[in-house]
Amino acid sequence: MKKIFRFLPVLVLLFLTFSCISSDDDVANGYYNEGQVSFDGLTLPITYADFYKKSNVLNGEIWALVLSEEFVSYGTTYTDAYLYIEVFRPNGAPLDGIYDMLHPAKFVNYAEYFENVVLSNGNPNSYDFHVPDNSFVDGTVNVQFYNNDIDHFEIRLYTFDGRILNAYFDGKLQY
Repeated sequence: MKKIFRFLPVLVLLFLTFSCISSDDDVANGYYNEGQVSFDGLTLPITYADFYKKSNVLNGEIWALVLSEEFVSYGTTYTDAYLYIEVFRPNGAPLDGIYDMLHPAKFVNYAEYFENVVLSNGNPNSYDFHVPDNSFVDGTVNVQFYNNDIDHFEIRLYTFDGRILNAYFDGKLQY
């Protein structure tokens, strides 16, 4: 009996270690969210996305796309990569399709990219690296919706100095 009590803490520790080892935070209803963002030679994972209507404007709507390595919640969140994009959808146009920075109808309205960022209530509070909106001069955002609420986003943005930001996400939205 003493041997059982002697090895019980070791067994409990082993059980807790192996039961917590699988990181299924990125799995939504059996589907694994997948994505990445690449900029200036650094590639970081993207596992969370949100795409929502931000506001109604004259002749259309502004939709916000948030791509992040970590779940963005209210409160404080640390994430390695955070990409925030706004697109303009004209009234009557489909939500999916290609948004182009230089296209007058469906266009990319705003884009910002952060690395090693601390978010406070979903807003960047501090960061190690930042590419502001006025640095992006051209690019596209491709939005596709599939069965079972699986969404696909593909982003390619160019900076004024010729650098390229590439990102994609396949999976279920955060909210």
